[in-house]
Amino acid sequence: MPTEDDLGQSFDAPPVVVLDLPPPGTPDRLRSQHDALDRLIQDKRAFAIVTTASGGDETAEERAAQAAWLKVHLHEFAQVCRAYFIVEPDVSRRAVLRQQADKLSKAFPIPMYFAESKDHAVAQAYKFMTSR
Repeated sequence: MPTEDDLGQSFDAPPVVVLDLPPPGTPDRLRSQHDALDRLIQDKRAFAIVTTASGGDETAEERAAQAAWLKVHLHEFAQVCRAYFIVEPDVSRRAVLRQQADKLSKAFPIPMYFAESKDHAVAQAYKFMTSR
């Protein structure tokens, strides 16, 4: 039976987790995300994440909190997260994100892929996970 938590994360058909986050600046936005990611890490089952691009609208505090969480959890996260699929409808913005991902690839060992729609990203993620 399908289940979702309060962030709209779908746990009904692992290995793909859809992370629908509230807009940047929403109170407790990142804490909720980090709590969900902590649960996924503790589960120790491989998965791929589908999420939307933030659009670069995060506050400085959100960027700092995200960096701090990754500094502590990146190794564990990379053990279970096989791929990160980011939804960005704008073609130009996707190109910029791809360039940024290429630059981050040594520090962020999880492959990042980009799609124009959530449906396309989910389909790509399932294909990626079932081909392994």
